[in-house]
Amino acid sequence: MSSLLYRRGRLAYSGTWWVTGRWVLAIAGIVALIEVKPPKLNNEIRVDGTPAQEVIDALPDASGGQGILAFHAGDGKRGLLPQASSSRRSS
Repeated sequence: MSSLLYRRGRLAYSGTWWVTGRWVLAIAGIVALIEVKPPKLNNEIRVDGTPAQEVIDALPDASGGQGILAFHAGDGKRGLLPQASSSRRSS
């Protein structure tokens, strides 16, 4: 294995333009294939059999969008976490 790698390395070093040209041709071929037949991308992830997937299947218009989650703190309180008391004394 090491002799094979040595021969490939020596060939790449001695024929730099030849190796570079082959890499350019390989990349151009890959780009041409992608241009001719582009990949079909999909963002859908399904986990069949879960309750969440059943809801998504039942309500297709409601899934896949964005939503806002807002909390209301009543009685003049600020936020959801309990506030530190201002009358607390440090010892």
